[in-house]
Amino acid sequence: MELTPINTRNNIRELGRLVLTKISLWRSNLISIILLLTIVTTIILIYADQHKRTFLVTAETYGAEIAFDGSARSAWHLEQTVLCIRRPRQASTIASATQSSCQSALYDVAKVRSLPLVWEPGTVLLFTAGPGGGLEIDVRALPGGEPAVTGDYPLEITVGSRLLLTRNAFRASGGLVFSGTVTIGALSRAGARGLLRSGRYEVRETLPLRSTGIAVAAGTLYSGDSVTVFGTDGGAPVPQKAHGVISPGPAVDDAFNITSYSALGRTRLVVERFGTEPTTIVPSWADRAIRDPYVLGATAVLTLTAILFSLITGIAQNAKGSEAGDASKSSNGPAREGYDDSKRISDG
Repeated sequence: MELTPINTRNNIRELGRLVLTKISLWRSNLISIILLLTIVTTIILIYADQHKRTFLVTAETYGAEIAFDGSARSAWHLEQTVLCIRRPRQASTIASATQSSCQSALYDVAKVRSLPLVWEPGTVLLFTAGPGGGLEIDVRALPGGEPAVTGDYPLEITVGSRLLLTRNAFRASGGLVFSGTVTIGALSRAGARGLLRSGRYEVRETLPLRSTGIAVAAGTLYSGDSVTVFGTDGGAPVPQKAHGVISPGPAVDDAFNITSYSALGRTRLVVERFGTEPTTIVPSWADRAIRDPYVLGATAVLTLTAILFSLITGIAQNAKGSEAGDASKSSNGPAREGYDDSKRISDG
């Protein structure tokens, strides 16, 4: 087929129109990509900041250690408590009601019907699950090494003393509230008694434009984990203060329940497991973004807007292309016919 000058011009016009259409589409797509990248970058910058958070830990455990801070949450009232008072080395042997967990050679043993207690700042207690769902409390440290003072009458509960509660006494004493630094569970080692049985943690943070915390991450704790919440003091990690309660566990198990929620701050949860490096749990910007209702709502609106923009742009480009094609055909038809007629006359 022989190409005439008019056909050549039409092809050039059509090619130019196609190139302009492609450029327009690329420009629309480029604008959409730039807008998307801007939104993602903004979200990362906002949610990458170290927000204040609190860790909520709930667990069934056979052991926990608490260093009390002396707040009002450190006041208890125990019922039917067996006191095993550690004897001084020079003390003479005193015959008393012996308990399986208190050797008479080391302790003076007495049963107290009602025992009010106030744990002073610096007191460290080790909690271990007792037989039949009871609770055993070991006094690891006292402020200045001085005996603890309870209620209106003093009892010389010294370092190394023990408090024993049967399950019924544990239940009668109610929840044992606490405030201080907490370690839940113990590393899996030969002879370890205070192992964590099972548990979960949840991270709540105060996100931008919000005054209340939002759950941004959660996970499972496993048997043998040892869990502590850490904050920072001058850049160095230190155990973070927490509040919570200790209560009896299920009747079919010796483990007790513990619920702990750390004070609000720039904290992290450290999980230690035997034979592995400690795991540090801190939410990422993605955890915050995908669980923020504001971000989810804004993402839905922007996605719908982008779809509508693409549809409208495509329809407009198709309409413009159709109009250009019709105009090209109408303008080129007579010229082609005239050229062909003159060509035929000259040939004749």
